[in-house]
Amino acid sequence: MSEQNELAMSDEARILEQRAKAKRRSRGRRAGESEGGLNINSMMDMMVIIIVFLIKSVGSEPIQINQNDDLRLPNSTSTLAPEDMMVMSITKQWVMVEDESVIPINDGQIDPSALQSATSAVIPELQSRIEEQLNEQEQWARIAGREFEKMVTIISDSQTPYRVLTQVMITAAAAGVTNFKFAVIQRDQGSGVMSTGG
Repeated sequence: MSEQNELAMSDEARILEQRAKAKRRSRGRRAGESEGGLNINSMMDMMVIIIVFLIKSVGSEPIQINQNDDLRLPNSTSTLAPEDMMVMSITKQWVMVEDESVIPINDGQIDPSALQSATSAVIPELQSRIEEQLNEQEQWARIAGREFEKMVTIISDSQTPYRVLTQVMITAAAAGVTNFKFAVIQRDQGSGVMSTGG
């Protein structure tokens, strides 16, 4: 009977010793992972940043325009190619920054209440939206290691009143834009090809 007890005790001791070894190995592996292993969260963050950057910077055309009844580009003989930069659109109904409607246009004019004052052409809401967009593009340029110039391409309906165009340009200049280009249709092609002139 004592032999059986001894055998049972030795089996139990062996099992306990094996469990202890497994725990030590498991602890050692966990410690090694936290010190030098890959952190999946950081890897996912990095992949999201890369994907967003690629979506933002890769496209077939720097500027894409869908002409409709609300937006018809003027014709021109300009042959300059469009560049990748901030885009502002002036349709018959809206002033837009990067396809986002910002200021309404009613009866061919911007509501005087949207202006900074009765004697100013600056539109504060539009100015702050342009500044946000320029800051965002500057950050992307810094990440990509590219030089950044505060330029804007204006896509304007051919019948946009001069007063509205002036107000938009003065506001953009107040937001820090230093160079303007205008999107037009190349007259000699007549096929909807877009170019910029500035």
